[in-house]
Amino acid sequence: MVLNYLNIGTPEIIFVVLFTIVGFYTIYQCINNPQLTSTQRITWLTVILIIPVFGCLIYLFANKKIRHQNKLRK
Repeated sequence: MVLNYLNIGTPEIIFVVLFTIVGFYTIYQCINNPQLTSTQRITWLTVILIIPVFGCLIYLFANKKIRHQNKLRK
């Protein structure tokens, strides 16, 4: 599938769809994370929405690291 009038091909469409799904998943995880205070949630959501690709990846890796540290403490 190629959208010639937008100069978009299949790889670009797959990339956009993939990061849209990852973006929505990250926002969902951020909103439903019980370990975050409301200020932290707002900060993370702002970062995710301003810098979508890198904000999502940073949140997912930082959140994974925090969860791993909390498991080690228990």
